[in-house]
Amino acid sequence: MKKLFKFICGAVFSAMLICLFCITANAFSEKEYNEEIEAANYIPINETVYATYDSSRYIDRDYFKFTLPEDGTISVTMNHAYRSYMSYMHFSLSLDGEAKNIIFSYNFPWSAETSTSNRIGLRAGTYYLISWFGADNEDIPYQFTLNYTPDKRFELEPNESLKSATEMPVNVEFHGMTKMNDNDFYAFSIPNDGVVSFTFKQPYNDRDFNTSMQLMAYDGTAETQYENYYFGSASETKTTQKIGLKAGKYYLNISNPSYLGSTSSFEYSIKVNFEQSDNWEKEKNENLKAATSMAIGEKYFGTISRGDLDFYEFSLPENSAISIRFSHQYYDDSFKAVMEILAYDGTSETAIGNYNFINSSESTLTEKLRLDAGTYIIKLETDRYDSYEYNFVVESDKSTEEKTYENISETINDIVEEKNTQLLTEVLSPEKSKIDFIPIALIAIGVCGIIVFIVIVKKRV
Repeated sequence: MKKLFKFICGAVFSAMLICLFCITANAFSEKEYNEEIEAANYIPINETVYATYDSSRYIDRDYFKFTLPEDGTISVTMNHAYRSYMSYMHFSLSLDGEAKNIIFSYNFPWSAETSTSNRIGLRAGTYYLISWFGADNEDIPYQFTLNYTPDKRFELEPNESLKSATEMPVNVEFHGMTKMNDNDFYAFSIPNDGVVSFTFKQPYNDRDFNTSMQLMAYDGTAETQYENYYFGSASETKTTQKIGLKAGKYYLNISNPSYLGSTSSFEYSIKVNFEQSDNWEKEKNENLKAATSMAIGEKYFGTISRGDLDFYEFSLPENSAISIRFSHQYYDDSFKAVMEILAYDGTSETAIGNYNFINSSESTLTEKLRLDAGTYIIKLETDRYDSYEYNFVVESDKSTEEKTYENISETINDIVEEKNTQLLTEVLSPEKSKIDFIPIALIAIGVCGIIVFIVIVKKRV
């Protein structure tokens, strides 16, 4: 019995030692003095770090550094004793420990014993974490954990410029974190011409602020602005109007400028919705030289708003009569779209047709317009401030021999003359004719609009 008791006691003691070892192994204690970058404590990720604010200093700064093995997200969970009379404990994340290179800052309230910061995306590498607090009359112990998760679908800080933009695939939801005066740049590529829209999600907030987003291109030296979008705080999810783009690389800048933004940081998601298409306008098509090429008889789509110009180009291989069917969704406001047809010889243009499409009519077919063979330009603009989607098709009737007649008598006379000439040419020509009869009279009789040709012939000698 005594042996059994000794065995049990030994097992319990061993278990206690193992537990104590495990607790010690998964905790890290701050090593003073770490008030300078060079003395920063190297700390583990996903483990508890114990530290103390030193009351002997007016402002105590504790420097730590850590390494991420691959791209991912981190957040900071803070634990400390409740103190109602204090305001905030400050944490800053830096590339090199310098204040000018701060990536992210977060204030932890002393009134909350446990709190966790927003997530932030970081590239693989080594970073510095600085915690600091003002003077107090006693030392203040605290503990924190760096929560790290590998993640390929989160913005990677720092990405405040085009050159440091986070690469993101299309048709995949990406996440990011923003705050007032922050800029998050993303880069995406589309392999083919097509149409793009953007779905943006953010937490609901009853404060009146907007997150803005700019779509642009960059050729290495200069930016080209395409579109601006605004996402109100009262709308949690919004999908933008579509925009037609050529194959290539594009950039997004998501920001919270001080005059629009939220004072606190928050997480959002952004998705680039891409669909390949050859029948969408290709921005930027705001002048003759950038006109979107189109085919006769095919429907084309585009978006437009006040101040925007959309140019299209089509060719007629022969003289034709064209009409245009223009359509868009009905909107409960008064506006119009103005379409102009221009003849273009490569150097200059001549206006030859003009149409006004009023909102009260969702689909309109224009009268026919006779055009000679050649290249033509369609110029479209609108007086509506809000962007809207439209579509149109250029319909063509071959009109090489087509004429306009004012009365039936003129119609009959022209047709009889035309048919007489055609028949005489084919029948009387010895080289072309293979028939054994020669017409000696052609008579045309019009009965109720029906033309009947009677040919009197004699046998060829």
